[in-house]
Amino acid sequence: MVKKLHDQYVRLQSVVLYIFFFVPLLLVLSFSWSNWANGILYKCIDPLPFVGFIAPFVHSVNGVRVIGDEYLYTPLVVYGIWFVFVLIIFVVPAILSSHLSKRIPSK
Repeated sequence: MVKKLHDQYVRLQSVVLYIFFFVPLLLVLSFSWSNWANGILYKCIDPLPFVGFIAPFVHSVNGVRVIGDEYLYTPLVVYGIWFVFVLIIFVVPAILSSHLSKRIPSK
């Protein structure tokens, strides 16, 4: 019974730690992407902070690209770098929360 409660506590703490690390990392990296990528990897004439992290980065209306929006590198490169950002956002909190939740002593 005690072991089961301890396992549930560790699981709950792991989830709380994941959220604790995920939210700030999401905000920092999405803000970083919005300010860094636009103008270097692609050009968007109507960027929005934080929302600019959500693909697609070059907009089109009814299949026609918006005038002024263009990829400065191939879309494969842009999405590849973006995928690394997304991977960091999900994986780093998982590693940190897993590592820190294992440090809870068993009673």
